[in-house]
Amino acid sequence: MSTAPVGTEEAMRFLAAAGSRVSPEQAARWGAELYRLYTGGVRLTPENIVATARRARSPLHDAFTWDDTEAARLYRLREARNMMASITVITRNEEGERSEPVRFFVNVQDGAGTEDEEERVYVPLNIVRGTPDLSVQMLAQALRELQAFRRKYGRLQNLEEIVNWPALDKALGDSGSLG
Repeated sequence: MSTAPVGTEEAMRFLAAAGSRVSPEQAARWGAELYRLYTGGVRLTPENIVATARRARSPLHDAFTWDDTEAARLYRLREARNMMASITVITRNEEGERSEPVRFFVNVQDGAGTEDEEERVYVPLNIVRGTPDLSVQMLAQALRELQAFRRKYGRLQNLEEIVNWPALDKALGDSGSLG
């Protein structure tokens, strides 16, 4: 077992984030290279990362789509996702009170494809709320996001005054059958 202090290169093992589309090997290679660049004085901005990755021999090279036509297509897909995530709605309840703005389109699996090829689609929130299997999907996604929040921010002591970590942990533990 390593006796190196936490935060030193010897004590770190780079992993793929839960739910990412990055393989363990890619995470290890990319994480080590990005850390090497950082400790070598490179500011890790998107521009600097892409510039470094342009070299075919860079460990980061395979993280990017270098065919400009394909890269443009992928970028437009990202723009479409951003568009859908940017649209909110305000509703009124029976008493006429306005709600807070909430995202109107929800990304869910539609079940129209084969079991192996279910396509993700955007569905209006009111339809998702009224469709049991879509509501379960949305709740499961919310729980995954809460788990990710817990992993990312759980060690910040200042948040203990705001977030009831034991209650959140209990809720996440009790909901294991949904995700």
